[in-house]
Amino acid sequence: MAFVNTLLAILVLGVGLAIVALMRARSATRGAYRDVDGRPIEPLRGADADLLQALAARGVDLSAPLVVHCILSVPAEAAARATSERLQSHDFRAVRWDVHGAGFRVYATTSLVPTVAALATLRADLEGLSVSVGGTFEGWATDAAR
Repeated sequence: MAFVNTLLAILVLGVGLAIVALMRARSATRGAYRDVDGRPIEPLRGADADLLQALAARGVDLSAPLVVHCILSVPAEAAARATSERLQSHDFRAVRWDVHGAGFRVYATTSLVPTVAALATLRADLEGLSVSVGGTFEGWATDAAR
């Protein structure tokens, strides 16, 4: 009888350890989404990473191009015009601007495959453009997130 009890205890311990290992493996991969190039999303900052992870969690095909809407805030009408012209010359569509508070907002749309590299480049380029005219890049969104 002691032998059976010992064998049963070993079996229960083994099953318990297997369950713990499985739970750790699942929690380690939770949120570890990868883009179409196989890069982890985590290198993106803040809202970019959050939005890309939300798209992946919703089952959006991240290997297909998405329409991306971008917003830049600039301090003056001349800066809004110059920003709009530069965006249009770089294949952004639906570029428009309007008065917003004490300044102006520039809205632009483009299409891209939402890889980590593409989104990091988009942010760097638009932050650089907006800073060059005294403004800020407010971010991007996509209809696929709705």
